[in-house]
Amino acid sequence: MRLESKVAMVTGGGSGIGRAICLRFAAEGARVVVGDIEEETAAATAEAVAAEHGPGRALPVACDVTKGSDLDKLVEAARALGRLDVVVHNAGMSDMGSVGDIEYEKWLTVMDVNLNSHVMLSQRVLPVLIGQGGGRMIHVASAMGLMAHKMSAAYSVSKAGVVQLVKQMALDYGEENITVNAICPGIIHTRMTGFVLLDEEMKEFYESVTPLKRIGTPEDVAAVAAFLASDDASFITGAAIPVDGGVIAGTDVLLGPR
Repeated sequence: MRLESKVAMVTGGGSGIGRAICLRFAAEGARVVVGDIEEETAAATAEAVAAEHGPGRALPVACDVTKGSDLDKLVEAARALGRLDVVVHNAGMSDMGSVGDIEYEKWLTVMDVNLNSHVMLSQRVLPVLIGQGGGRMIHVASAMGLMAHKMSAAYSVSKAGVVQLVKQMALDYGEENITVNAICPGIIHTRMTGFVLLDEEMKEFYESVTPLKRIGTPEDVAAVAAFLASDDASFITGAAIPVDGGVIAGTDVLLGPR
């Protein structure tokens, strides 16, 4: 119960990694604001939390993270629960293609969802955390923000931006007792990666190049988020932590079978 009496906010909390984080935080004692662009999935996560941990432990909020008014609703929901201790920005989107392939408007969309929304949410929650005397900010980036991935220009660049944003905020707000860290998942079995892992050849390849010889689960990422949200991680800030089974320790293994 490392998060007992704390209030957490999670974007993209309706499915995959975000849902697993909400459930793990609730299991650790937190009350959770579940933000998701799909109202039904946010509600489903909140219902799952209630079923496991009792009523009143999760509050669903429909939220498009590229809209400031929706982000304001998230903050208001946290205030309704009395405080805000942990912010997890997990919402994101994927896109494939090189710089020469992607339409510029699509590039801007990826940047808005995967990077600019992190800035917009941070600008709204930092005053709250500072006013309370500190807190935890956790940004879900990607292993592809730490190394390039062939034909994934917009996604990789956006996630690299999140990693650098985390380092910048850690430097700027450490004196406010705010820790800011990034989690960098590798191949995790979610809706976003499902189309890749349905290909048995690709699945076997990713398993073969992963030192731990398996595909990651959302719960693997949630466990790291729970640690970073807790007092156990009070002296960790500005870190970008790979949760990838060791893939990033190798070289160019994310390029696919050749």
